[in-house]
Order: sequence, then structure tokens, then C-alpha cells
Amino acid sequence: MASPILNEDLIAAMLSTASTAEHGLDLRTAAFFMLLDAYDRKVERDAYFKIALAAVQFCEMMGRLESVTGLHASFKANTLNIDTLDEALVRLTSVAETHRKNLGADMQLLMQCPGDNDTKH
Repeated sequence: MASPILNEDLIAAMLSTASTAEHGLDLRTAAFFMLLDAYDRKVERDAYFKIALAAVQFCEMMGRLESVTGLHASFKANTLNIDTLDEALVRLTSVAETHRKNLGADMQLLMQCPGDNDTKH
């Protein structure tokens, strides 16, 4: 069986690129690959939580950077108006709600998984 360890050199290289909207997808992907790598390496919970917190916060910040970069470009092109922003808010809220509901359903499934203290697995 192949090693579960991901290409750490590639992840490190991806994380060495500048934090720009242009690199946003690669950087977010690298952050989540790092989470998988930490899981595969079975790091202790405290260390894993530290990595997870940094990865999620970084992904959130990259999303914000990409959003503001898009707004900046629209403003410079004089294509930004309140109707466009209203439409974007409606769409984003709808997508966020879908993801929130999916996570809630996944949480319900996780709660059914056996824990360390359960006698049956």
C-alpha cells in the first residue's frame, strides 16, 4: 500500500507563494492538504487543532482578499452598483445556507459514530 503522506515539498512550495487573489485557490488547497497531512501523520490533538485553526483562518482571509480584489476591479471598471451588490449578497447567502445545512447534516452523522467509551464499534 502506498504511503498516506502527501507530497509535502509541493505543499510547502504552494504555501511559499505570495498571498494574492491570483494564488488564492492554490493557497487554500495547500492549507487543506496540510490538514490532511497532519491527520495522516497522526499529530496530537492540540497540534492538529493549531494547524486546523491556522488553515481555516487563512482560507477565510484568502476568500476575503479575493472578494475585495474583485470589488476593487469592479470599482475601477465602474461596473459596481448597488443592484450588483444586492444580487451578489443574495447568491452568497444562498450558497452559505446550503453549506451550513450540509455541515449540520454531517454533524448529525458524526454524532452517531462510536466514541472511545462505546462498547460496540
